[in-house]
Amino acid sequence: MTEPLKIGVSFAVEGPAADDCALINATIDQRHGSLVRYGETGNSRPHVTIALGTIDIGDLDAVIAILAEAVPRLKPFVLRFGAPVRETVTGQYVLADVSAPVAVLSWRASVSAAIVTLMSSLSRTTGEPHLTLAVVEDHFDDVDRLLARSTARVRDCAVRSIDVAHAGAKGIKGDLIQRFRLNDA
Repeated sequence: MTEPLKIGVSFAVEGPAADDCALINATIDQRHGSLVRYGETGNSRPHVTIALGTIDIGDLDAVIAILAEAVPRLKPFVLRFGAPVRETVTGQYVLADVSAPVAVLSWRASVSAAIVTLMSSLSRTTGEPHLTLAVVEDHFDDVDRLLARSTARVRDCAVRSIDVAHAGAKGIKGDLIQRFRLNDA
């Protein structure tokens, strides 16, 4: 048996949208702490998850092959984000809903389904895409008040790549393993 590897496959959130994520994250982190931190000294990068979980390191080539076949069918597209809110399942995650073209959502669902068959343990992901902005452990009422008063939003993001990266606790996006660029042709 080969050693397990926790990976995340995701749409990269970059440019002004990533700057917005870092600003919202820093505001929450400074006041209440966040297990996920963005920005130059952070431990993660903004992303919208396609699949997240543990694979045997020997299955990494299979994940790469799935993406190598699927990525050419996807052209660059725009993600739009809702207002930051604290989710109610665990209460820990500050999220923004994500809207994408229907064809992209269908692509995401089929690619996720193919990849998760290789995973020995899945991390919490949902059928509906979301953007994690912070992960808090307490002060939930204060976080809710902060979000209610804030006008901060994440700008639209042109997605131009799909990343395979090491993953950590709470969906942290670690070092890149491979990046797939979307083709404009």
